Amino acid sequence: MIKNNKKTYILLFLILIISIAFRFYKLSEVPLGMLPDAFSQAYNAFSILHTGKDLYGENFPILFRAFGSYQPPLYTYLTVIPIMLFGNTIFSARFVSAFSGVLGVVLTYLIISNLFRLKKDNRIGLLASLMLAISPWAIYFSHRPVEANLALTVFLLGYFLLLKSLNNIRFFPFAAIVMGFSTHAYYSERIIGLLFFLFFILWYRKILWRSKRLVLLGIVLFFIIQIPHLIILFSGAFSRRLDQVGYIKEGGNVIKTFLNQFLIYLSPKYLFSDAGESLGRLIPEMGPFFSWLFIPFLLGLKFLSTLRDKSLSVQLVFLGAISLIPASLTGDLFYPLRTLEFLWIVTIVISLGIYYLVARANKTVLIILVFLTSYSLFTFFTSYFVLFKFESAKYYTYQYIKLLDYLDKYRDRQIVIDTGRDTAEGLRIAYFWKIDPAIIQKQMRSQLQTSYYSGVVNANEEYRIGNVEVRPIIWGKDGCSPNSILVGDSLAISPEQVTIHNLSLEFEVQDVDYNPALFGYSTNPPTDCKTRK
Repeated sequence: MIKNNKKTYILLFLILIISIAFRFYKLSEVPLGMLPDAFSQAYNAFSILHTGKDLYGENFPILFRAFGSYQPPLYTYLTVIPIMLFGNTIFSARFVSAFSGVLGVVLTYLIISNLFRLKKDNRIGLLASLMLAISPWAIYFSHRPVEANLALTVFLLGYFLLLKSLNNIRFFPFAAIVMGFSTHAYYSERIIGLLFFLFFILWYRKILWRSKRLVLLGIVLFFIIQIPHLIILFSGAFSRRLDQVGYIKEGGNVIKTFLNQFLIYLSPKYLFSDAGESLGRLIPEMGPFFSWLFIPFLLGLKFLSTLRDKSLSVQLVFLGAISLIPASLTGDLFYPLRTLEFLWIVTIVISLGIYYLVARANKTVLIILVFLTSYSLFTFFTSYFVLFKFESAKYYTYQYIKLLDYLDKYRDRQIVIDTGRDTAEGLRIAYFWKIDPAIIQKQMRSQLQTSYYSGVVNANEEYRIGNVEVRPIIWGKDGCSPNSILVGDSLAISPEQVTIHNLSLEFEVQDVDYNPALFGYSTNPPTDCKTRK
């Protein structure tokens, strides 16, 4: 047995080192580049840091308007800290997610140890934290600046404090506050955080209601934190994201669709095999979990069924069920980004299965487990930190980040960057060049076509940053502008346009495979250019 002593803390420390290594190793490089949403978060954090306003000039928004939709606020506000410490870098933009992943490992140990209340044997807690530290899904999302990863950690912190409140009711108000803030971290937690908070109170009502004042205080605090949601409830902004990805407004058999979507997330095929290449999924040809862990998962379910105290099983089953509700309301086929609490539950069940197996295993079985784990980690390391780095570059618009190196050489030329395939280049430039937020706020505020919190959000915005304009190319205007540089891919600037407008190749931006991805052309307008279209 592993007693609750120095040996336990040493093992937990080693697990923590493993989790830090996987989450912070090449954090700025893997994936290679960042998605538009990440630059919106990053520049908004930079703007909040210096002005208290977002890029549209809105004072401390409830939701952050971005690219035709809205982003939950908590991740952006917390990103102010790493930007203040490390500057405007990719590392800063991803720091909150990576740190959340590490903290989640610690919280997992605390939660599982508390749930089982094993004073002489902490193996289950250690196994659970280790499995989370090395799970592909947990590492993958910790390397992306996604609100969902932060939301999971905030939820786990709230869960841990709720468990602590069973022995010390003074923890309950703090648990309520944290659980309340989880609803501002990601859209899924609006449902998960509320339902689990109410379930916990009802399930442990005999214990909690011994101190009614503190419980009532916690409930009041939880709902006070929901006031920002209520303020924009009928504005259109509150449900904007669900309207974009949901299927309810489309009609049809909603119940059948919901059940079908719900059951997809229970499929071993998607959990332990190839989950697909969608950005909200995982690494190509790899599922959220290593395939051989399906056997420990089944053993974990068996272990749960043998427990005399059914409160643990009920909690895990209830949390697993409600964590699939938000994703089941959307039309995407298996989108694990929206189900991180569910993936956490599966991780716990796998840990229980390994515990069940190890407790009854001989040395041969232990050697096999060590070999499978080592081989899986080696395969994952190769797939993610080596191959995926290059395979993902096309999705994460690496070439547009590389373009910034070329722009520095043409500060004396008028430059137009086409936004046909990418709408975030203006924010990239503003973020990396640390453009005064007041300049961006003035431009973006003037382009708002609806109120800030609205169900209708215009996405095609234009930026003017010094000598650089980021907008669609207008050939009748831009092709006739002398001594300018037009930048775009082969679809934006075709060979026909090059010939018609007498353009001269100035530079090429190569992608990660050294293939030309973006082109910069100098304009050489003919004398009759004004009559051309």
